[in-house]
Amino acid sequence: MIYFEPLKARVPFPLMQEYCAQKGLPSARGWEPLRVKLDEEADRNLPRAAEIAAALEEIFHEAITLGTRAVKVFQVDEHLRASYLAALMAVQPEQSDYLEVYPRPLTAQQLAAVPAEMKVCAVTPADDGGSVQIVLCGRRMIEVKEPRTRADIGADAINEFGWEQYDEFILIRRRFVQSYEVIRFDQASGVLELRVEDYTGADTGLALQALRDTANGLLVQALGNQVHLALCRNLFPAIRTIYDTPNEGIVVELGFTTATGSAKHEKMRASRTDLRTELFHVGGKNAINGALTPFRIAVRWSAGGQRGQSLQEEVLLPGSIRQLGGGIPFLDHMVLSGALTEPMMQALVARVLAHLPP
Repeated sequence: MIYFEPLKARVPFPLMQEYCAQKGLPSARGWEPLRVKLDEEADRNLPRAAEIAAALEEIFHEAITLGTRAVKVFQVDEHLRASYLAALMAVQPEQSDYLEVYPRPLTAQQLAAVPAEMKVCAVTPADDGGSVQIVLCGRRMIEVKEPRTRADIGADAINEFGWEQYDEFILIRRRFVQSYEVIRFDQASGVLELRVEDYTGADTGLALQALRDTANGLLVQALGNQVHLALCRNLFPAIRTIYDTPNEGIVVELGFTTATGSAKHEKMRASRTDLRTELFHVGGKNAINGALTPFRIAVRWSAGGQRGQSLQEEVLLPGSIRQLGGGIPFLDHMVLSGALTEPMMQALVARVLAHLPP
């Protein structure tokens, strides 16, 4: 089960439960109970062991392009779409340490030794030839904050560094993670997506910029020396329109300002309750005659788009109050999570884009 630990490191367990149900794997209440059940089934006979290994590999292969993703979207003009598609389909995987084990990740020791640049590892055209997806592997640095007490630090160190007045300490540990980044282009819609993994403690903005530069480099090689992906879609207008559309998912987080000069950030603890209709929110909104300006929103949909089903898929439009300070607010990416399949991911992107002006 060489893919079990990589899956554990990358996939939230509720999503893993859904994958297990789809792939005919046993259910469990956590990663370790799942490992025990998989081992027990694999020990019964070789054919079942092979089925489990193949299913875990398939799940991992799907998860590396989905998961929690920061997505930047570009709209390609119609007269350029055929040439963009041909250019991206012509891209070839690059020889690298990543490619030798793809889709498996490198070990921590191998990852520390590779260059930081991204390498193309897979180019997958759609069956109908109308879209293409490119997966690149790279190395990113994340920061993990680790709280420590005075007892953890020790009296000698506290005295030596003059930390007697402090009761709690935060250590920051930096480590490398292997990232799987995605370039996807659909000719019919003209939508070109850049997807990077959204890690806690990592700079998502820098990762998106690096992927945009890489995508531009691939296009320049085929189409000429110019900047092809200059300006992405502004997603900020979708925040207001999604909030104002009652049947568009369930709002679970909202940041907004009010006409009375206050700023609020509300979250729902109950995952199936819509913040739009929550009594406290409605009461406050009515008190100011609805005069609020949203700048951040998270909305969830069920797998089938129907209320009452298990809500998993989520879009976060992570605007900031600073963006309301002057000029036209601009939001260059969204964060998508909970999609189990590529069609689900595409449906999430389409939902947001449908709320943007032409």
